[in-house]
Amino acid sequence: MDYLSVIKQPVQAELADFIELFNRSLSHEDGMLGSALEHIRRRAGKRMRPMLILLMAKSFGHVTDVTLNAAVGLELLHTLLHVSFTHSEEIVRYLAELGRTLSDGEILQLSNIGRRDISEEVYYEVIRRKTAALFEACAGIGVLSTGVSGEAFGKACAFGSNLGMIFQIRDDIFDYYDSPEIGKPTGNDMLEGKLTLPAIYAVNNGGDSDMLELAYKVKEQSVTQEEIDTLVEYTKSHGGIEYAERRMEELRLKCMEYIENAVSDEGIKRALTAYIDFVIERNN
Repeated sequence: MDYLSVIKQPVQAELADFIELFNRSLSHEDGMLGSALEHIRRRAGKRMRPMLILLMAKSFGHVTDVTLNAAVGLELLHTLLHVSFTHSEEIVRYLAELGRTLSDGEILQLSNIGRRDISEEVYYEVIRRKTAALFEACAGIGVLSTGVSGEAFGKACAFGSNLGMIFQIRDDIFDYYDSPEIGKPTGNDMLEGKLTLPAIYAVNNGGDSDMLELAYKVKEQSVTQEEIDTLVEYTKSHGGIEYAERRMEELRLKCMEYIENAVSDEGIKRALTAYIDFVIERNN
């Protein structure tokens, strides 16, 4: 019996949608990265895991965009972890831990939406487990791949995490301005129930109870676009952007301290410094 044909039969169309989405997720114009991603696509195998997801979803209703994206996420995670060619147990373990950290960050962010408290500490914890965790992994895996561990590894991870925090804070500042380069409307984060650092600072320190109530409405996802516009303008006029920029500068100084103390090669020092400056000064 041709088992694979029997397995695929009920979800042929959905499997085609999955493959298209998966391949789209693995496309990149950069030559070297594009070649690596093409290698991953060619090694896709029989698609047993995504087919099981699709079959189970269809048995309880129908395959949705949520189903397809979940299948792609799981397959990408598996692909990421299947890195025996690195010959490094530490790197594989690190990547596995990264998956858990990112999931925890997403859960924390979702659970924070709707809660009637506005906490700067929770904001930092969310971005530490999401964007910052990815930058930390880049720095940490780069060091691990050379055979270095211990204190040097820990300091590299801290550097990457601080760099990722800067990246996310800069990204969040974009949400308070109209810009064709960014490609999303002003207040888009608020529309999704997310309060970011500038607004958190402004409503916690501005002393305006009406604005605090608007912030709660953002978290309840009951806010109107007009109310979002009001809160955005309040944030900008009450020091929210300047505060976020000060936090970026504090994190930049920590990153520069690492570069000065841990990096000896002058060319790499210049490159890492330029990396930080680019993250802070970018327009999108």
